[in-house]
Amino acid sequence: SDIPDDLPQVPVVRTGSKLLFYGQGNIKWKAQSGAVNYVQEQNPYATAGYYFVTDDSRYSDVAIAKSSASLGSGKVINTVTGREFHEEELVNPGETGRQLLGEDFRYTTTQPFKFTLDGLTDGGTVNVLTNFAAKTYATGNVTTGATVTAQYNGTRATNSLNINTVTDVAHEHYKYGTFVNSFTLSGTTSLTYTLSFSPIYTLYMARLNYITVNYQRNLALSGGTIGWGQYSGDVSDQFQLSGIGWGQYSGDVSDQFQLSGGNAGTHVWDVTVSHQPIEMNTSLSGSTVTFSPAQSGNREYVAFDQDATFPTPSMVGTVKNQNIHGEATPDMIIISPSAYLAQARRVAALHESVD
Repeated sequence: SDIPDDLPQVPVVRTGSKLLFYGQGNIKWKAQSGAVNYVQEQNPYATAGYYFVTDDSRYSDVAIAKSSASLGSGKVINTVTGREFHEEELVNPGETGRQLLGEDFRYTTTQPFKFTLDGLTDGGTVNVLTNFAAKTYATGNVTTGATVTAQYNGTRATNSLNINTVTDVAHEHYKYGTFVNSFTLSGTTSLTYTLSFSPIYTLYMARLNYITVNYQRNLALSGGTIGWGQYSGDVSDQFQLSGIGWGQYSGDVSDQFQLSGGNAGTHVWDVTVSHQPIEMNTSLSGSTVTFSPAQSGNREYVAFDQDATFPTPSMVGTVKNQNIHGEATPDMIIISPSAYLAQARRVAALHESVD
């Protein structure tokens, strides 16, 4: 398996008074087909990513792997898919499983959600996917129990959602559905996406699950960093970037990414394997950084200016060394009901004699 059983040491960049590394948070982006190419996946057990820092002199920095890929001669790519989302994990309606839902729409039936679409190309397409859950009930042969409509910056969106009624009030927690609206924005990078919920029959529950926004953005550094993904590209293509993080999906080594707003301190990393980033081989012309993928397929990238100002992580606390692999005789605890205690003791004796 390529999943490490120990915490892997991650490569770092030291510059000035900073120690920079790529940190995986509790959000991953899942590539899919359709107008919304990327949907977020929240870790159901953690709200943050944690990294351990040591000043132990026995450990030296891990050198970041370097890509040897040369610049391709294929299509030039300087716009990519920007990715934003809103998802609150507030309640588990069924009190079972990992599905958590967000804002309650039973009493406040219209609620706005604000997004800033950094790097949005003027007139570029914005695609918004909404996932909504409701529990309504009606007697007889009834299907639709509620509707959800949307507005973007005050304009009524084209598509809406019909949510079916449940058929078993006692055992069915809710029905949910998704709908996508596509539109363009001009002269602004601010989006207010407003949802309105309207029950038709007896209402028990109505909650937003999440809103995901994909949009066309310029491949340019924003605030010193950017992350992005490439969809259906080629290794001969050229990517041109300017201070941005992004991800690549199903690209090709002939592609050329061109990133604007870069400088001599701009790094581009392939972070498809988050703990093993690869520094891409880039070319700088003025403020444009160009590179080509090292391999085709689903890839994730981040670009950053090493001299930019970055958020400072918070110190959680000191953690005692837990080098379980280094223990001479690892402990074992066997938990058993009294009915199986004799057999549990046989298992314990077996491990004592063999292990």
